[in-house]
Amino acid sequence: MRKNAKTKEVKVIQGSYAGGPWYDEAVYNREEYSQIRHDLAEYRTSTVGQPMGYRVITRRVPINA
Repeated sequence: MRKNAKTKEVKVIQGSYAGGPWYDEAVYNREEYSQIRHDLAEYRTSTVGQPMGYRVITRRVPINA
């Protein structure tokens, strides 16, 4: 990471109920990226029978130094 960086990249699992707005379910730092696939699969299997959609996005957030 750059020494003077003001933001960092995170991955976010978002959920949407029946085409409504997307809301954040979980946020992952770079060290946790390998866990995303497993957690996304868990979210999808836990909502069987409900009109729920999930996606993973990349977001830049400020670094709290």
